Amino acid sequence: MISAEKATNEESATAPAYSLWQLVKYALRLGAVGFGGPAALVNYMHRDLVEDRKWISESDYKEGLALAQLMPGPLAAQLMIYVGYVHYRNFGAAMAGVVQLAEHFGPDDMVVVVFHDHGSRYTGKMFNDEWMRSKGFLEVSGMTARDLVEFRVSGELYTIEAARPVEEAIRVMSDHDFSQICVTKAGRIIGSLNEAHLYEQFVRDPGCKAKSVEEIMQPAFPFVDASTPVQYLATMISPEQPALLIRDFKTQKTFIITRSDIIRVLT
Repeated sequence: MISAEKATNEESATAPAYSLWQLVKYALRLGAVGFGGPAALVNYMHRDLVEDRKWISESDYKEGLALAQLMPGPLAAQLMIYVGYVHYRNFGAAMAGVVQLAEHFGPDDMVVVVFHDHGSRYTGKMFNDEWMRSKGFLEVSGMTARDLVEFRVSGELYTIEAARPVEEAIRVMSDHDFSQICVTKAGRIIGSLNEAHLYEQFVRDPGCKAKSVEEIMQPAFPFVDASTPVQYLATMISPEQPALLIRDFKTQKTFIITRSDIIRVLT
């Protein structure tokens, strides 16, 4: 199936220099009197439609030929379907395809043309989970880690480099009101810090603020799959493991899920 985006470049977006009826008549003539195999027929189409009449651009022809070669079925018929689609979209593709195969139909045959629909018309509704939930079509109890990211319940991850001093980590956590923070080294998450652990370290050694974060850090927070249900996430968070991480591969960003995030969606 040919996507609409394939034919919306500048060359094919201009007003066509021919009518659909003219293209239909050409397809009928080529199908009825065209001589030779698929290679000959597609060459006729290039000569007639690109070189002589200039109905189709060179780039559109080459793109159509490449797609036609990938699809099953007669090469010339597939290319003619694409040619019909370039300026007259689904209806043009259907008409060009039908007339190209007209010689195979008898007087009692019925041709059924199905025009497909696509999800781009409904991205704001049926493919929008927030809209679906607001209308009662999806239950909140079925939320997953992915939903926390999409609804901006969870926050984007903020990190500190392992070589930085502990006092800087404390300042960052205080400025942003963080209870925990991830530790990175060369762009990779290697550990974490939380306020309870920092408190214990200061009680034992008040001078630890001059140490590097790496010297006192805790194990890194675990990553969870985006499809993990919220109820299961709640069982994974504990005083020893106060946060979880989720990677959004669409935006290439990492998000953190905390106990407060879980409470917000479960209450």
